[in-house]
Amino acid sequence: MGTSDGFWAFEMERRGASQVVALDIDDPADYDWPEPRPERPARPANQEPGVNRCFAHAHSALGSRVERVDLRVYDLSPERLGSFDFVFMGALALHLRDPIGAFGAIRSVTGGQFLSAEHISMSMTITRPTTPAADLAGERGIPRWWTPNIVAHRRMLTAAGFEIVDAGGPYLVPFGDGFAPPLGLRAILRLRSPRQIVFHALTRRTGAPCAWALCRPGLVP
Repeated sequence: MGTSDGFWAFEMERRGASQVVALDIDDPADYDWPEPRPERPARPANQEPGVNRCFAHAHSALGSRVERVDLRVYDLSPERLGSFDFVFMGALALHLRDPIGAFGAIRSVTGGQFLSAEHISMSMTITRPTTPAADLAGERGIPRWWTPNIVAHRRMLTAAGFEIVDAGGPYLVPFGDGFAPPLGLRAILRLRSPRQIVFHALTRRTGAPCAWALCRPGLVP
């Protein structure tokens, strides 16, 4: 889900998966944008509509059989794609207006296990360790919504009908070389958004805090 440059899809194929289906959205206008939506929305990974260029290059260079499908996660259904032994989604839920609805759609095509690895709020994980809570962004021009604490991430999964088999975190994911360089102190001090100040002063340098949960569809009563 949200394959971007296809790293995980190609790795699963390399490890012997007989079939890999990689989902993403070709047209950035279909992203979950806060209102008012931008007139000319741009894809964060590459600045034009269409298949991610890195995915296309890797697919060709590897001679890959990975099937890439242009589909919103909300539109998943067994009628459209069937069911899968293993489903993976990472770093996508924070870009979704309705992450629980997305997890519910994923559950409908999960015949085996689902691994959810998502960005979490470290501050809320520390200050509210037992209470589900999430930070809402929803800022104009940025397709970013909910950042839950660990408890909320797991509650979202169970609310969508999953049973959690194992879970862990938090852990830090460093930002790759393709990400914009860290801002200097003067540039950070000119920022007005507290969220952006924290990101550029701390998160950008240490890595994004994340958590994971391995799930299976819960039993229907």
